[in-house]
Amino acid sequence: MKQVFSKIAKIGEEVRSAEPMKVEFNALSDIKGYQSTIQSASDKASNQLNAAIDALSAAQKIAEKALAEARKAQAMAKSLGVDEGQFNGWEKQFVQSRDSFDSAISAIARIQNNI
Repeated sequence: MKQVFSKIAKIGEEVRSAEPMKVEFNALSDIKGYQSTIQSASDKASNQLNAAIDALSAAQKIAEKALAEARKAQAMAKSLGVDEGQFNGWEKQFVQSRDSFDSAISAIARIQNNI
């Protein structure tokens, strides 16, 4: 009987000594899970930022095309001696749009560098 109690006591000691190691492995597993979740979220954010840059780049190209057309119309109006005031307004609007898109692209690129 003494041997049985002795073995039970020994098993109890082994279990108690193994418990901190089990907790440590669980904590390590949790940390790895957090890393994976963070990486996944970061990848998703990066993909969405890339999509935003693509959309802004496309809009910027349209603004540049519109600006070129406005400048052509402006030059034509000037050569014909017609009031070019409206064309000047459009030129300013398209320049602002192009520059705004460029600023937004740069801002997103800075955000991406911080992810």
